[in-house]
Amino acid sequence: MTDDDPQTGDYHHVQGLVRGLAVLCELNKQRAGTATAVELSQLTTLHRSTVKRLLETLRAAGFVNRLADGQNYRLTFRVQQLSDGFNDETGLCTVSRQLLTQLTEKVLWPSDLVTLEGNHMVIRYSTHAFSPLSFHPGAVGSRFPVLPTAAGWAYLAFCTDAERELVLSMLREEDGLQGEIARDARTVRKSVDATRMRGYGINDGEWVREPRFGALAVPIRHAGRVQACLNIVFSKKAKKIEQAQIDYVDDLRATAKEIELRLSKYRKREEPAHLATSAR
Repeated sequence: MTDDDPQTGDYHHVQGLVRGLAVLCELNKQRAGTATAVELSQLTTLHRSTVKRLLETLRAAGFVNRLADGQNYRLTFRVQQLSDGFNDETGLCTVSRQLLTQLTEKVLWPSDLVTLEGNHMVIRYSTHAFSPLSFHPGAVGSRFPVLPTAAGWAYLAFCTDAERELVLSMLREEDGLQGEIARDARTVRKSVDATRMRGYGINDGEWVREPRFGALAVPIRHAGRVQACLNIVFSKKAKKIEQAQIDYVDDLRATAKEIELRLSKYRKREEPAHLATSAR
């Protein structure tokens, strides 16, 4: 019986596949959406010739393209097919994908579907990879602070009082800007009240890691609770926050409202099957 015999229940790792996935992941993270074999070699700690061989294999399979300069590589749309079979139990990504794509096609700037996980916001789905104006192609799975981001303010303003206090209590224990803001109860209260009054969160470059970008964000609610937030991210150089509010808030709200409607229908449709499974 060989080591690869299925009956042993013990398989060797296919190291080439692991390395290829590492290259794909690092290429996906690059801000410009492109990278050379040398750059990817440094990021993955793999030998340059190994990275070059992996990139050419991925190119032959249709997952990357080599640019005209002969040095840089870029992901193709085929990479998105890898997520098509993902089972999204909550339905959020399932009902949102098409709507976020339509939103970006209209406003051109990228949009993210964001959820709270502990003391950070996490991008669950994004159109950064497809927006002609995006500077952050590898956005899905990225984590960013609750404070002082547009999605974070939108979440805190429209979640329940108990949940808000629980989140803030965790943030107050942190070092850095997020903890500093959370400990300033007066500022937090004013910002939450202002966000609730206008109906959406704003970030006008206050997030120190991305000072050149602004964002607007609205909550997505279901059954009386905030399930996620939807944002639009834009360059402050190209669009002032005041003009962004005029140009994008209506579309942002309309998209969020449609997501809420579809999410409600999705969960009603899935609930009987879920209850039947639970009863077994």
